[in-house]
Amino acid sequence: QYLADALKVNSTLTTLNISGNNLGSEGARHLAGALKVNSTLTTLIIRNNNLGPEGAQYLADSLKTNNILTSLNISYNNLGSEGTRYLADTLGVNSTLTTLNISRNNLGSEDAKYLADTLRVNNTLTDLYIFSNNLGSEGARYLADALRVNNTLDTLNISDNKLGPEGVKYLADA
Repeated sequence: QYLADALKVNSTLTTLNISGNNLGSEGARHLAGALKVNSTLTTLIIRNNNLGPEGAQYLADSLKTNNILTSLNISYNNLGSEGTRYLADTLGVNSTLTTLNISRNNLGSEDAKYLADTLRVNNTLTDLYIFSNNLGSEGARYLADALRVNNTLDTLNISDNKLGPEGVKYLADA
């Protein structure tokens, strides 16, 4: 809460790395409140904080109105499908976030579908990192279908996702 209060009045800080501090969903709630009014923070690295789906929801809600943040690293946070869905829905309306890292959140093929649906309509995201999850070949198929219509994404890191030969073929064909 103290950090969030400072961010609300900050006029110089552009990058904040608050990784590995076990903030939980309550900490995410405070940071999300600050993101709604902060006018300088462009990069937030909040990896490994056990935010869970509820924390993802708080951050996703703040990104609906925040038009400053361009890079968010929310890897290692146990987001689950629910948290991924919140973020994916927000990316459909957010027009400033260019980099998103949601690696190592135990995401599956259904989560890849949420992200793929977003990639079809989002025209600002250029870098997406979803490595070390469990997307499988079906997740690769969803993403490949989205890549056929998305023309802004130029970096996609999906390493260590158990894509198999079939998943790699989907992506190569896209």
